[in-house]
Amino acid sequence: MKKGGNLLLGIIIGTIFGLIISPIIYQKKNNKIKNSFNKKSNNFKENIKNVKEKIGEKIEKIKSDFETKWNKNKKSKELDQVEDQLGT
Repeated sequence: MKKGGNLLLGIIIGTIFGLIISPIIYQKKNNKIKNSFNKKSNNFKENIKNVKEKIGEKIEKIKSDFETKWNKNKKSKELDQVEDQLGT
């Protein structure tokens, strides 16, 4: 009977200890996961911002080049007539 009582007492103590310790361990793990996720999401946001800026710069360059070429070729009367018809 003494062995059975000790086993039961050990199971009860182990269960209580597990119930007390497991939330603490889970919280620490959860915080590590959140920190890792936050770092990765911040890196992703920064990469998106950089790509957006590069695309904007390229679009501005293309627009500027197009306007320069358009103005250079605009001297033609046909282009003036087309522009007048388009209202630009």
